[in-house]
Amino acid sequence: MSRLWTPLLAVVVLLAAAALIAGALGAFRPGSAPEHGWTISQLSTELMCPTCKTRLDQSDSPQANQIRRELGLTQHWAIVIVGIGNLGHALANYKGFAERGFRVAALVDADPSKVGEMVGGIAVRRVEDLPELVAAEQIAIGVIATPAAVVQEVADLMVAAGIRSILNFAPAVIAVPAGVSVRKVDLAIELQILAFYEQRKATLAEVKRRGRAVADLTRP
Repeated sequence: MSRLWTPLLAVVVLLAAAALIAGALGAFRPGSAPEHGWTISQLSTELMCPTCKTRLDQSDSPQANQIRRELGLTQHWAIVIVGIGNLGHALANYKGFAERGFRVAALVDADPSKVGEMVGGIAVRRVEDLPELVAAEQIAIGVIATPAAVVQEVADLMVAAGIRSILNFAPAVIAVPAGVSVRKVDLAIELQILAFYEQRKATLAEVKRRGRAVADLTRP
């Protein structure tokens, strides 16, 4: 292990820990972080490179590049979206993926009427083509945007094709083998989180209003 590696690894660990801590604290300290906490990508734009005396995202030094590589911020990860309904269309046309280092490499759907359709400049392919697409495009991440009834079947197909990271938008829990990472996006839960913040804002506003009313009553 090089002499450079140990301090860089320590910085990466600290970055990850800071992201988790800041994410938790963000819920209790309004204005101190984005409302739902920091992501690693956001955090990397705010931190200073320890040896180059500038922001991590503005430095081209070997140290900064090494840290970005360890955070997975220097590679354009190829992704496949399975399920090209309304949500699949929206995801395929989302321009923010490229800004975050993700490339939509393939679109797949089981509906024969959608095969061949151009979405975001990419032709929709058959489900049966998934293994070929994963190998040809070196796809690392699969995105599931299907109905809940078929989500486990789709996850199994992804794993069999060689995908080891899955982002699941379907409202269902999937089972995967050890070594496969799954992140679930539940839009209903996200709305509930926003509702919680709105309720908290309303409660704080009411407390402040009552405080001012009491102060007015006690004023000589």
